[in-house]
Amino acid sequence: MIAKARSHSTLVIHDRSANPSSSLLSLVKKPLRSKCLFTIPWFTSKNEYRMPGMLSDGKLILQRLGYAALIAASLLLFLYVMNLRSRFYYNGPDYSFLFWLFGWAAAAGIGLLLLRKWALLLLFFPGFAFSLVICKGLANSSGIPSWAVVVNCSL
Repeated sequence: MIAKARSHSTLVIHDRSANPSSSLLSLVKKPLRSKCLFTIPWFTSKNEYRMPGMLSDGKLILQRLGYAALIAASLLLFLYVMNLRSRFYYNGPDYSFLFWLFGWAAAAGIGLLLLRKWALLLLFFPGFAFSLVICKGLANSSGIPSWAVVVNCSL
């Protein structure tokens, strides 16, 4: 086994054994910094080796949601830019709400990556607001008693 210090932040250990099945496990990196924002793997299982400083499963799920929200934000920004192009060149429709959705997704994604409490509120606020609007609309437009609407919408 040969140990080399590549830089001040990473120690690399090479195992030169004859077993080819352990060739992937022969290279082990141990980072000295415990918290890096973009180094958390997308797919891990409980049986895999966890480095010191890795997050628990709940925090890992929240950070994966943050990555997904940032991907959605990039898609929404792309759609907004393409809508601007269609408005300038072809007198297309105005979908300016895409920019506001981009801002919401980007803010929620960055907040989830940083594990902030306000990010969870921001993430679930549109669904909560939409359900309140649906309940209020059902209560006002139908002859159903309001307690029945609340019971049906809460399930």
